[in-house]
Amino acid sequence: MVSSVINRRELTKLFAAGLGVGREAMTSSTVCVAAVQMTAELANVESNLAKAELLMRTAFRRGARWVILPEVFASGIAFHPEMAKATRGTDGAPAQLLRKLARQGNAIVGGSFLAGRDGNVYNTFMLALPDGSTLRHDKDHPTFWENCYCVGGRDDGVLPTQQGNIGAALCWEFIRRRPQCG
Repeated sequence: MVSSVINRRELTKLFAAGLGVGREAMTSSTVCVAAVQMTAELANVESNLAKAELLMRTAFRRGARWVILPEVFASGIAFHPEMAKATRGTDGAPAQLLRKLARQGNAIVGGSFLAGRDGNVYNTFMLALPDGSTLRHDKDHPTFWENCYCVGGRDDGVLPTQQGNIGAALCWEFIRRRPQCG
């Protein structure tokens, strides 16, 4: 029989396995991970970046070496005309903030934002590493009205790091499975 309830300890083990951390690493060392919750001000990228920076620095002070921000942390998202001004370049202010704080905090930080490149806008999850490099995943299928603001990406959502492969999934990607091509 399969249970639909999972306790925190089991969830932690699954999370660690998804981060590529082996069982022996879980018992021999500890990694402090912060999942940041913040309420973004709709389409106010500058204000949201300042808020995200403050929250990430707080997480660093508390010992976090992985800090993950929410989906579309830089702008929030809603069906609203103000969203037209929320897109930034893939190398724009949200990406610059993630890179800067990853270096300064000697940490791995990530979050998604509306990123424009090649004539399209994507909901891009960017993972910044302590050396200043970045990896990214574009949400595969914008959900419901999100497709008013961005198109779907085509990558597999696997980000290769020195700690192992990191799986990135945004929103409904957690419950959806893309058909495999053979």
